[in-house]
Amino acid sequence: MSLHNNFEQLHPYAKSKVFKNLFGIKWRADRMLSKRKPGQWRVAARVIDGWISEWIESSVKEATEEFIQRHSERLSTDGGWELGYLSRDPYDPYQSSDPATLGEIRHLLENWPIEADDRPDFPSDSDYEDLDALSQILSSGYPYDDIDGFPKAHDAELYAVLTLIKVDSAASFFQLPEEKKTDAGIPIYRGQFPWKTPDLIAAGNLVIEAMEIICFAERELSNAQFDKMRLEQKVHFEAQIRIEARKENAKRGALARLATDPGQKEKAMVFECWDRWKKQPNRYSRNAAFARDILSKYENLVSQRVIERWCLEWDRELASTVRTHQG
Repeated sequence: MSLHNNFEQLHPYAKSKVFKNLFGIKWRADRMLSKRKPGQWRVAARVIDGWISEWIESSVKEATEEFIQRHSERLSTDGGWELGYLSRDPYDPYQSSDPATLGEIRHLLENWPIEADDRPDFPSDSDYEDLDALSQILSSGYPYDDIDGFPKAHDAELYAVLTLIKVDSAASFFQLPEEKKTDAGIPIYRGQFPWKTPDLIAAGNLVIEAMEIICFAERELSNAQFDKMRLEQKVHFEAQIRIEARKENAKRGALARLATDPGQKEKAMVFECWDRWKKQPNRYSRNAAFARDILSKYENLVSQRVIERWCLEWDRELASTVRTHQG
């Protein structure tokens, strides 16, 4: 892993040359790490690099064992060109004519001769992408948000760190030695000097990886934000349902109390009208308007002041119900 401030040393003139999108990729990763201190990503980068190295090493080991078991059985049953490299005692006629044992085949595959012209397609580090490795690591269930010096990291941040690792490594191919100067001793701007083809290929592959990783990071961040919003909406919706249920229970309780009191029939009738009036979207905002409206329909009711006092009493009961639930 290259973590030597390669990108910071890259002269902006390189933007007019190849891989100018390198700057845009870094900007997108930096934006995801905006809550971190400048350069803090390098702390996480060293940890992530260790995770990935261990994961790939373990994966190669497992794949190699599976490869050896599969091909040992094939070579033992069907033979193959690989057995041409099997070393046996030329002076033992019995050994040279006997079929190869599974032990001999395994030893051959595990210790493939360096001088051999051909080579089986053994699993290698190049079979695994760093993005896939980090994705598997973060989905394994282990609490990887407790990095010393980079606390409470979420997945998108760690993918952004991996992006910067790739960007930094790509930028390392664009650095020019200090001795690259003009005849007058003036340093040549980085980006003006012709790069070597192998370096451009390596840098190009790293830029492609970085672009893939930052897109993945942005998707992870978007998914996380959407899940959070959906959870908040669900909690709010469920809370509203409980509040409405409590309101309805309070209204039913009030009606039940009024219904059992023979002297409260008039108040019960007003309460039912008030409840319906409250549910109207275009109702008047003041209880006085309701009192005047109901008195215009029922002339023999109690006074407007009494009706307004009842409305105030019911408003307080409902407000108390909501506060009790929210608390």
